[in-house]
Amino acid sequence: MEAVYQSGTPTIVVLINGRPLATEWIDENIPAVIEAWEPGSLGGLAVAQVIYGDVNPSGKLPITIPRSVGHQLSIYNHKPSHYFHKYVDAKSTPLYPFGHGLSYSSFVYQNLELSEETISINDELKVRVEVTNTSAVAGEEVVQLYLNDKYCPITRPVKELKAFRRIHLNAGETQQVTFSITKDMLQYLDKDFKPSIDAGEFTVMVGGSSANNQLLSIPFVVK
Repeated sequence: MEAVYQSGTPTIVVLINGRPLATEWIDENIPAVIEAWEPGSLGGLAVAQVIYGDVNPSGKLPITIPRSVGHQLSIYNHKPSHYFHKYVDAKSTPLYPFGHGLSYSSFVYQNLELSEETISINDELKVRVEVTNTSAVAGEEVVQLYLNDKYCPITRPVKELKAFRRIHLNAGETQQVTFSITKDMLQYLDKDFKPSIDAGEFTVMVGGSSANNQLLSIPFVVK
């Protein structure tokens, strides 16, 4: 692969694998990477359709991709202190975050809003966001909703995926996407492994991946 790249030949890397690989050099040098996983007997046709533009890809990563074999632990729903400790010779952030995925379309998120700023434990909260296809190519986007419990007796993850929705947008089209935050989304297991909900501040995050720079956020309070 490196020899092909050094020859000046335009290169696309297709990964056929059943687990994450150490691909930091590829990320830094190759302009396009397709993660095909184990695509089966028709995988070659599917990959060719993506490369030639017959199909606009829209898949999102169901895992976090680390930077190297020794890059541990690489997860999106880590505790707040997880990335405080740096590696000597590498970045501590993931190579590709959970929920990441590109297509021939580009999408912009805006106008994130809540139906209420304060709710009771048994209330249902509506979350609305506008997604716009800013490209000239029709495509599909997977809109992802994450939650963070800001104050809790037990340290909670910085974010947890609670809902997602796949939408189709024509070139230039804008669509409002609505989610419902229900009681079960706010629950966690306490020190006695019993479902619990604490009053206090939560943060809603909506975007195209779990990466912070891909997310819009807005707080709400449970009383």
